[in-house]
Amino acid sequence: MVYSMKNVKKYVSIDINTLSINKSISFELYIPGEKENTMKLFLAEDSVIDSGIINELAKVEKLFINDKQVSKYKCFVKNNISNISKNPNIPVEKKAELVYESAQDTLYEIFLNPDKLADAAQTFEHVTSFVDTIYSSEQSIGSFMKVLEHDYYTHTHSINVSIYALSLATYLNLSKDEIELIGHGALLHDLGKSKIPSEIINKQGKLTDTEFEIMKNHPKLGLEIALKMGIKDKIILSCIYDHHEKANGEGYPRKLTSEKTLIYGKIIAVCDVFDALTTKRSYKDPMSTFTAINLMKNQMSEHIDKELLLSFVKMMKKDLENCCEEK
Repeated sequence: MVYSMKNVKKYVSIDINTLSINKSISFELYIPGEKENTMKLFLAEDSVIDSGIINELAKVEKLFINDKQVSKYKCFVKNNISNISKNPNIPVEKKAELVYESAQDTLYEIFLNPDKLADAAQTFEHVTSFVDTIYSSEQSIGSFMKVLEHDYYTHTHSINVSIYALSLATYLNLSKDEIELIGHGALLHDLGKSKIPSEIINKQGKLTDTEFEIMKNHPKLGLEIALKMGIKDKIILSCIYDHHEKANGEGYPRKLTSEKTLIYGKIIAVCDVFDALTTKRSYKDPMSTFTAINLMKNQMSEHIDKELLLSFVKMMKKDLENCCEEK
């Protein structure tokens, strides 16, 4: 069955390697037709990808979906992200892009409805996928750096912080279990902002003293939501509750000094500040990596753990070098 391709934008190219065996698809798959500017149906909606289809796909150079079914494809990718992150046939840069985009969708849903337990469970899958991708290649962190969103939204900020935190925890040689839990805590570190009025979250410019006092409630609100979700791990809870504590004890909500704050919350604090400085907001342009780190070293030395900041600088230098080498 051949379909007209007069409007090329009706079809979107997808990566063949995202299709997993024994999985049902809720979208149609197309390949280029024999005649120029035509498309041919390769596989119908609700088909199951079996070994025979996988063998046929090996002969296909390009695979497409109708652009009206992109949301269904994204849902398929999200539900199979664990398999995708482990697939050695997918280039690490493409893998990073798929994992990041899928995490965006999940985090967006969580911040819309933070009481949904199923979405919290899905964040574990995304963290595992982040970790699997990071461990798959020395260039993988650099690949994630390329796909980071540089416009500030709460859910994309949380994903960015998670990537930086996973990278830093890996650089510090923490255990894989700790790394995964830090990544999960980073994804949820601003969960409490879902309970802060949107006019404060989205305000263009500096908050008033009253607004800032309301904003300072978000770590406590995030902890309450996490506990309601059934999250009890101290690493995740520290990431949520302690990421605004400062080394000199002037942070919030508990005014803990660096010595009394677990390393997990301190890792999130460093990554949180760096991403906030280097992302664009409606009222400010993003800082360069060099400018942001210079500001953190010279103007925030009493706020951020100095040893962790030094490790973060070394980690960024190494990963940016890998990123450049990959190009």
